[in-house]
Amino acid sequence: MRFGIVFEFKFFSFISYYSNSKIMKYFSLIVITILISSCGSKYGKAYRYNSAGYKEKRMSYNMFEVTYNGSFYGDLTKAIDFCLLRCAEITIERGFTYFTVPHQESGMWSYLTKNPDLYGTVGGSPVVLEGAYTTDTPRAVAQNLIVCYNKKPDRPLTYNASTTIKNIKSRYNL
Repeated sequence: MRFGIVFEFKFFSFISYYSNSKIMKYFSLIVITILISSCGSKYGKAYRYNSAGYKEKRMSYNMFEVTYNGSFYGDLTKAIDFCLLRCAEITIERGFTYFTVPHQESGMWSYLTKNPDLYGTVGGSPVVLEGAYTTDTPRAVAQNLIVCYNKKPDRPLTYNASTTIKNIKSRYNL
């Protein structure tokens, strides 16, 4: 019992000693920065049908459909850029140098989102209340249909994949 009291006293005196120091101020600044930065769109693969990130579908040998879902109430410009970045990455991954975008769509789209089911018991019997679907969560979405080439085609909206990757990654510090 005495050890617990001594430990608690020393721990709290340690916290109170450092609470006014520069260390705690810097620590607080770091924690706040991490929390704020975690709220934005992150570049990466989408793991569910409507989660944030990119997903792609191969349409033919050199044609792909690429979609990027931003975070809820996200930045549309960022979603368009991240979709274009994934288009450029696919082009390089498949051994091509250039790609064109014959069709593109973007905007703030609302998805059906399923709320979690609730499990419990009533009078000892198991009960499941299924979660409802909601559509009030708009997110920034960009979708491109791309065609990849080895030689630069004479078409509008033609991109050099490696230059596109370099430009977008430097813009967002990726």
